[in-house]
Amino acid sequence: MKKNLSLLLVVQMLFSSNIYSSKIANNAEGLKPTVVGNPTENVIFISPNGNDGNAGTKRHPFATLERAKQAIKNNVGEPITIYLREGYYPLEKSFVLSKNDLSEATPIQVSSYPGERAHIIGGKEIHGFTALDPQSEDYKKFEAEIRDNIMVVDLIEKGIADFGNLSARGFGRDIQPSGLTLYFNEKPMTLARWPNNDWATIDNVPESLEGKGFTYDSNRPAKWLNAPDLWLHGYWKYDWSDTYVKVASIDSAGKTILTEEPYSGYPFTKGKRFYALNLLEELDSPGEWYLDREKGKLYFWPPSDLQNAKVFVSLLQEPLVRIEDVNNT
Repeated sequence: MKKNLSLLLVVQMLFSSNIYSSKIANNAEGLKPTVVGNPTENVIFISPNGNDGNAGTKRHPFATLERAKQAIKNNVGEPITIYLREGYYPLEKSFVLSKNDLSEATPIQVSSYPGERAHIIGGKEIHGFTALDPQSEDYKKFEAEIRDNIMVVDLIEKGIADFGNLSARGFGRDIQPSGLTLYFNEKPMTLARWPNNDWATIDNVPESLEGKGFTYDSNRPAKWLNAPDLWLHGYWKYDWSDTYVKVASIDSAGKTILTEEPYSGYPFTKGKRFYALNLLEELDSPGEWYLDREKGKLYFWPPSDLQNAKVFVSLLQEPLVRIEDVNNT
């Protein structure tokens, strides 16, 4: 028999690798919070300031969802509410609830505490951005008029070395994580791209390219010849089918771009739209960022003051929450 499980979540997915920030719903106002000596009776409390050695009560909350899962394992039939107090709950792996974690017919509600907001995230908060040193090589990488806007942080020094990878994802392809993404005050920022807020278009598709590329009519790609991991995102034939493709080479004299397998899915088509991304050379507007994966340096033009902002990078390469072999989810 499957177990009953009710996870009442409103999930705002700030996903790119997967920071899946789950903003947990404030839907527990109708339930009266109860401080219980034994957390498996009715209500369990979790707090960013809690401790998994605590009792799981309102006054002495747990710190993690995993500890709450342990506490409810032997509950028989009684409805359970798990309250998360205000704050952020980073996960390093999926939080999984399955029939093996529950007793028979055990409805469970996971909610933020009434009047508060809890966030389950698959990432890490980042501090320590600094301005570019005018004497550094980094400073020279940017145009003079924007250099003082660019901030940088060394992710390796922050204990982050696995950045994930950009991948050939999109329509008709397997769902894949998109690599590390930067979030500023809970909003995903823009991986440095060109054009900034518009699209370029394919100039022509010569038969000689055999569906592997196309020509363009701009001088801009000449700036990208040394870009180590250049990608294009485009609607290559239909306006309901988009894919990401990796650039194999650019011929600036012939104004030709060749891409890598699996190419574009639907064939490249004259006049269709695309933009280029993952380009340090195009970090030129507020909200854009770029990660030097070799050195672990993240460059960012903040859209507003960093001092009071919450800045996260996504790390988790799998879903935040998995519910397996249960009912009423």
